[in-house]
Amino acid sequence: MAFDMQELLRAARHTVQQPRSGARLILNLQLPVNVAWVSLALMAVASAALSTLTFMLSEAAGTEALDPAMTRLFENPMQFAALQAGVLLLGAMLMHAVGRMFGGRGQFNEALLLVAWLEFILLLLQIAQIVAMLVSASLAGALGVFGLVLFLWLLVNFIAELHGFASVLTVLFGVIGTFLVISIAMAVLIVAFVGVGA
Repeated sequence: MAFDMQELLRAARHTVQQPRSGARLILNLQLPVNVAWVSLALMAVASAALSTLTFMLSEAAGTEALDPAMTRLFENPMQFAALQAGVLLLGAMLMHAVGRMFGGRGQFNEALLLVAWLEFILLLLQIAQIVAMLVSASLAGALGVFGLVLFLWLLVNFIAELHGFASVLTVLFGVIGTFLVISIAMAVLIVAFVGVGA
């Protein structure tokens, strides 16, 4: 089954309104694993391109000052795309592995598809934010905050549907807990490396 852009947009709107139903719509397509990988790669490239465009517009307007490291990252779109692909892949791995640890039944290729679908919806919002930047910086900022809330809302519902969990609230606590564990682990690693370097 193939989607044209109009159908994709309708499916995206449906997913925002009914996230679990939207996730099930994608899973029921039963797309092969190579399609999942290609979708993830395309979303990484598109995300890098839009983020670079956003950076260029912000820089031109003088509304955002980034440190030199971030500036170099945005000036190398291919490197940024590779980094984005790594982030999306890590997200799919965590969505699959952590859910399975708690008795979920989702498959890794399904997690890949849902992460790619989530990124597609966020890219649509990012396009709207770019347009808003040309009109009002405050409107663009509001859309950015909305995007964070939407990301979390879709993520917990996607995980619940992927693994067959009944409670979205329980999944939310699981996502928060996973984020805290990863943050603490990264902080320990940074301290360890800094200590070794010193």
